[in-house]
Amino acid sequence: MTIYLDTSPDSIYARGLSLDAARRAGEAAQLPLTGLELKEQGQQSLERHPWLSMARKMAVWVCRQYGTATSDDLHRVMAEPPHPNCFGVIFKDKQFVATGERVRSTRPEAHGREIRVWRLA
Repeated sequence: MTIYLDTSPDSIYARGLSLDAARRAGEAAQLPLTGLELKEQGQQSLERHPWLSMARKMAVWVCRQYGTATSDDLHRVMAEPPHPNCFGVIFKDKQFVATGERVRSTRPEAHGREIRVWRLA
């Protein structure tokens, strides 16, 4: 997605307003989306995808069998997702709660980063 800055004479940029000042002035409708807003929009777009539904069912099964689940567990048993970021949305659901524990990912492409451990709510 490409975001274009409005440089017309009446735009916030031409009037010398910062993004924060324009938001405080109630001009959010004409501002570009923030990174967090884009993230939220992307996650919401995946909510209706059949892959996500199946991944959540598998995460519930893993939690029932082993007590907890991680994204690594699901990488091992799920087919390729429609988008690489899909794994980040699986546990963003009221049926899961983070345990507070983090473990290092064992997937080489994750470069040993820490991932959350989840359980059923």
